[in-house]
Amino acid sequence: MGAILCILSVFCGIKIPKKKKDSDEEEETVVAGDDIHNQLTGLSTQVGQAQTQTPSFAYVPPPAPEVVTVEPEVIIDSNMTMAEAMANLPVIDGQKCSEEILGQQTLVDVEYYSFDNKLHKGQIVVDKRLAGDIRDIFELIRDIKFPVDLCVPINKYDWSDDKSMRANNSSGFCYRRIANSKKMSNHASGFGIDINPRMNPYIKKEAGKTTIDPPNGTYDPSVPGTLTADHAVVKKFKSLGWKWGGEGWSSGNDYQHFDKKLT
Repeated sequence: MGAILCILSVFCGIKIPKKKKDSDEEEETVVAGDDIHNQLTGLSTQVGQAQTQTPSFAYVPPPAPEVVTVEPEVIIDSNMTMAEAMANLPVIDGQKCSEEILGQQTLVDVEYYSFDNKLHKGQIVVDKRLAGDIRDIFELIRDIKFPVDLCVPINKYDWSDDKSMRANNSSGFCYRRIANSKKMSNHASGFGIDINPRMNPYIKKEAGKTTIDPPNGTYDPSVPGTLTADHAVVKKFKSLGWKWGGEGWSSGNDYQHFDKKLT
């Protein structure tokens, strides 16, 4: 019994009453037993409470993952200055392009997916009052991935509309006359734009003969990059007040051409 009480005293911190005289031994033993029982009961309760208590920890959320935006690589088709884009303007019948018209032109940077399925950057010269329209239209062209071959100011082709069309170049301002006419084109004022000329050629049917310009052009509405009356790009142009040559001029269907003549 003494050994057990000693162990309880050492390991459990229980106080063991001192033994009195022999005459009081029996009574004191009972008292000591009750006291030890009470201490053991208290110790058991404390242990149980410690086991049932849930530790309290402050929740610290993990750091938010870093969001990295990867911009697609842009292939540069044209990166001219305005001076470069308007250099070496032609003279038509001794007549230069007026300073008033030249002062109205601006160089618009545009982005588009080409036929390599990669994002390209090109440039179009138009009347500066139409620059907002061109940006809106090419934003749609880029977003829906309507393929555009390239957009380069036409002086790269020596101001030759024929050379530009054969290269399938989309362009705006070009100081020139309407083909086979002495009348100046809307392009000569920056009021016109041609899109993918080879896929959207000018087609004239007259006296059983069909003329296609450019000569290497083919109009097939099933081919990507081709414009049709119900196409989103045509609808966008028309919603902004542009006219589409694909609906037919008196001289034929000019599927590549849009114009918005300003006074």
